[in-house]
Amino acid sequence: MKHLLLTILAANLCFGQCGDRYAKVLFSSINKSTEKYGNNTLYTGASSDLYLDIYSPNNDNVTNRACIIFCFGGSFIMGSRTSPELVALSNYFASLGYVCASIDYRLDNSLNLFFEDSVTKAVIRATQDAKAAIRYLRANASRLGIDESKIFIGGTSAGGITSLTAAYAEYNDFSARNKLLIDQLGGWEGTTNVINKPSNVQAVFGFSGGIDDTLHIKNNPIPAYFNHGTQDQTVPFVYGKPLGGIAPNNIYGSLPISKRIVNMGGIAVLDSIVTSDHPTFSNSGVNYERVKTNLTNFLYNKVFGCAPLSNIQPFISNVNIQPNPASDFVSIHSDEIRLHEYELFNTMGQSVIKGTTQKLIELTAVPKGLYFIRLDNESTLKLIKE
Repeated sequence: MKHLLLTILAANLCFGQCGDRYAKVLFSSINKSTEKYGNNTLYTGASSDLYLDIYSPNNDNVTNRACIIFCFGGSFIMGSRTSPELVALSNYFASLGYVCASIDYRLDNSLNLFFEDSVTKAVIRATQDAKAAIRYLRANASRLGIDESKIFIGGTSAGGITSLTAAYAEYNDFSARNKLLIDQLGGWEGTTNVINKPSNVQAVFGFSGGIDDTLHIKNNPIPAYFNHGTQDQTVPFVYGKPLGGIAPNNIYGSLPISKRIVNMGGIAVLDSIVTSDHPTFSNSGVNYERVKTNLTNFLYNKVFGCAPLSNIQPFISNVNIQPNPASDFVSIHSDEIRLHEYELFNTMGQSVIKGTTQKLIELTAVPKGLYFIRLDNESTLKLIKE
């Protein structure tokens, strides 16, 4: 009887989480409100109030909803929580049933971007504010209809850097010099508010973002989604100095971050696009729709663990197999860096081999002929074995 009750409970939990909510548009009317979540000192020494805009679906009878926090871009010197792409994304994800929050964080002076300590301080301040926003939303979860265990954060460019730093970095990861800067600015959690709530998140995403050191990512890290142009010079896709080499601090881009997450036992979706646009959707409506779709499916499939639905667009990725035709081995080339599930079928629809791999599939025991390979229950590709 105990096992039967547990099975029923698990089924109910899955049904409640894996239905249409978070997968398709359910609400046509979105409510927006603005709340103050904290106050802190700017680089000038002046005091500044910090606000967040909350987007939630109207006439929603669910009161325990996942929450997405968005952080704007602008090189830590400009931008706002009303950045057009974040307003659009907040409205879109609220229409799926999420509660969304687009947040302020403190900005710096453009002249300070030429000094390493000043750049580090700007990132620290922004991260402190993001952590304060997370605490505020948790403290007000009941009033706002938020599930405290399902809070995600992400953003564009500097907002992506802020989100990744808040999600993965810990005080003891930093050098003695940077610890001193953190201490001078009020500690790693900061003093933007003094709410006694955790500032951790359950997933993170970045649009052309980065992080100062991949060593912040430790065992069993939270899942992450990255969208990044492979030729980006503002925040490098691999590694280097941002802003075309002008900034003094080196930064790791989405490629090494995603590899580190997978190597440490986590899930990372790397949605790379061959472009120098920063972010990738800055000049492309097609790329914007791609980001919407892929982030939707990342959260629904990889974070919630729900199977893809037939009524939502599948994950858009660049996936292929090489060589094709193949003899002994075939290699999977995909935007998603993780272990892939695969199954090889013959032309009669019979399963020949299946398994999991990050890169190579061995074909030495497979007879010559035409086959179809199914990857992650999402993509089916034709394969010729020679």
